[in-house]
Amino acid sequence: MKALDAMKQTEQRGGGTRNLQPPVPGARRSHPRPKISGSSSPAVKRSFTTGPHPVPRGLPDPADWARHLAVAIVDVMGGRREARSIQRWMTPEVYNQIRAVSQRTRCQGGSMPALAMTARACSVTSDCVEFAVTIWDQDRARAVAGRLKVVRTRWQLCEFEMQ
Repeated sequence: MKALDAMKQTEQRGGGTRNLQPPVPGARRSHPRPKISGSSSPAVKRSFTTGPHPVPRGLPDPADWARHLAVAIVDVMGGRREARSIQRWMTPEVYNQIRAVSQRTRCQGGSMPALAMTARACSVTSDCVEFAVTIWDQDRARAVAGRLKVVRTRWQLCEFEMQ
């Protein structure tokens, strides 16, 4: 109650609250993407890696790597990017799964690439990491989850799920 009273007092003085009305169910935002202040890059850099096992030396941070890969996968599945551009970073089974979806949606290409909102990774073993990335794609949010394994000197996507 005190917080609500303080917000009302601030608004009466002409201060900084925007809209105190609850959101309307089913209403769409007036802008197509979330606005990000203070960011010069198109992706929000909020990535976290946790877990009991350390990440092998010489490899990029798995949460950041998963964030970039998830954006590329969503762009492929949306028809905005060629599937072969990400083939090297995944197993043949995962690549065939993504390519099959991208062939069905080839004509639906949009003008704006996907935007990664958050990325989290957790080391399962010393050479395996599971991740979850939240993606903003055109007018909806998507969840991408997967498993990365160390193959030689790089991460490779071996499991993949998207909602």
